[in-house]
Formats: sequence, C-alpha cells, structure tokens
Amino acid sequence: FEDKVANVWCAAAPLLRLRSWASPPQLLALALATTVIALLPSGASVLRKPTPRALLWALLNSSLAFFLFSYQVHEKSILFALLPAALLAPTSPEAAALAHIIPQIALSSMFPLLRRDGLVLPFLSLGVFWWSILPFFARVTPVAMDFRWKGAMAFSVLAPAFLHVAEAFIPPPERFPDLHVLLLMMLSAALLSVAFFASNLF
Repeated sequence: FEDKVANVWCAAAPLLRLRSWASPPQLLALALATTVIALLPSGASVLRKPTPRALLWALLNSSLAFFLFSYQVHEKSILFALLPAALLAPTSPEAAALAHIIPQIALSSMFPLLRRDGLVLPFLSLGVFWWSILPFFARVTPVAMDFRWKGAMAFSVLAPAFLHVAEAFIPPPERFPDLHVLLLMMLSAALLSVAFFASNLF
C-alpha cells in the first residue's frame, strides 16, 4: 500500500505485524490469493445469471475486493466502486444504503491525501453536502428501508466525523504521531469490509 490506505492489509499491519512473520513475496502471494477468493462469489453469480443488475453487483464487489485485498493500493482506487454503487441505488433499499455508505467512507478515507494536497475545504464542502442528503437516501427507495440500514448509514457519517473532530482538537501522543490517521484508516477498512460482505449477499 502507498502511505496509509483503508484496505485490509494497512489496517491489520499495526495489529498483526505482518512484515515480521512473512516476507514481501509471501505477503504478495497472500494478497493475490485473498483477492481472487474475494472475487469468486460475485464472479460466479454473474456467470450463472448474466443480467445487467448482476453485472453491476459484480463490478461493485470486484472493485471493493481489489481495493481491500490487493497488495499495492492507492487511496483513489476506492473511487472505482462509486459508479456501480450509484447505478445500483434505485434497485433496492439495501443498494440505496450501500450507495450512501460506500461514498461516505471513500470520502473520509481519502482525507489524509486531500489534506496533503490542500483540499480540506472541498473535502468539508462535499462532506456537508453528502450528509445533507442522508434523509433523501433513507426515503427514496422502492420500499421502506429497514431501520438497521438507516442505522448503518448514520454510523457511516457519525463515526468518521467523530474521528475528524478528535484529530482537530486532540493532539496525538508523541509516541504515535499518526494515531488519528491510522484509526481513521482502520475504521474505514472495517466499514468497507462490512459493505463488501453485505454486497455479496445481493
């Protein structure tokens, strides 16, 4: 991964110390195997039932799989998941919820990169706009959205927002100067992983 990225390997590295028990070739093989395994369910589904909707789910799942499990990932790679998520939004309440959650987490996960490029104001503007249309996503669906999906959508907004506020007002310990960024990446990776596994159920 490049810098700190919201994928599984970057999130797991501080906890599992991956490079202390596996060489780079071994980690590459592990990442390749994990990515291929993650691609199989949606790939098999679209081959078994080749419909436009199944193709969109496969595109969403494959883009999330590559972002979460690939060996080298750039922060902006998460943007590949946004188009199929947006196209799926009108098809079901679950798809509409994921179409809100994934862009929200994608935006938050790119904050360190955007800040480094001097784009904090556009980040905040886009974030406020996206948060303001949360009620719209909760209402405009083919049928009523389950309260659990509404809760997941709210959590995808509030949890990263809490970490952004904490970073702005609480200095990190001297021993861990990147603590805030690392916590944000771990949260984003966890939420994207949940979204990935949920999207494989539809």
